Amino acid sequence: MAVSPIMESRRDLVTRKLCHGPPRHTPSRVPATGLLVFTPVVVSQVRIFPQQMHEAKTIKMSTTRNAGLSYGGQNGLLAGGIRLSEVAMDLIVLDHPLIQSKLTGLRDRNTPKHDFRRLLKELTALMVYEITRDFPVTPGSVDTPLETTSGVRPGVPLVLVPILRAGVGMLDGVLELVPWALVGHLGIYRDHATLQPITYYAKLPGHLDESWIIVVDPMLATGGSAVEAVRLVKQAGGKSIKFLCLVAAPEGVRVLNHHHPDVPIYTAARDRQLNESGYILPGLGDAGDRIFGT
Repeated sequence: MAVSPIMESRRDLVTRKLCHGPPRHTPSRVPATGLLVFTPVVVSQVRIFPQQMHEAKTIKMSTTRNAGLSYGGQNGLLAGGIRLSEVAMDLIVLDHPLIQSKLTGLRDRNTPKHDFRRLLKELTALMVYEITRDFPVTPGSVDTPLETTSGVRPGVPLVLVPILRAGVGMLDGVLELVPWALVGHLGIYRDHATLQPITYYAKLPGHLDESWIIVVDPMLATGGSAVEAVRLVKQAGGKSIKFLCLVAAPEGVRVLNHHHPDVPIYTAARDRQLNESGYILPGLGDAGDRIFGT
């Protein structure tokens, strides 16, 4: 896959923009499975590092968990004493005009909750359409009213895993596109004092090792809940995992990249930073409160 690296000094992530317009897919068959995977063309990749870094540092995923340091916390450290600011980021921003215009509506503080829910549903559907470009399919035949022709059908189970509670608001948009998808639930909340994740509920479908999994949460802020959610999915057997959010803070992207470098992050926007309370700026407020009116 051809990419064009561009170095900049004032930002600190990897942004890959997916192509739009007529689909340009390269089908490839997965050995021993008969599945076809259509690989999307990536038109550009921008790799950018923190200002104080002159070259990338490769961070291996830690095999141990340190509750005090593992999610970046208030001291900006990761497990093993690695500074959060030293981790290069990998992020896929979906910049389709329809996605961006609906995101603008979600950001607007004057958007009423019924419109917020509608925009969230529509935006999520558009984003899932983009990120499933490489979803595995099985070739086969179909009988039309006139003759038999070739076609494809879903090749593996698709599993959606929303992080409660705000992640549930993203389900409707996905299920309208893929009503046959399975749904798991993870209840994780962030301790407001420590900003660390606490799991209170987990219910996941079986056979995750054979499934294509999307973990969904509107916000990627400190990254703690996302890291814990992906850990739980992997613990249950999940292997092919993607993370989908509406807006992402640099701090959360780094933390998720550090703990799960094999999990791609898809978002509609990379926002500027977290404030002192751990909220994303400019963000869109508390997604759960705006969805449910609480």
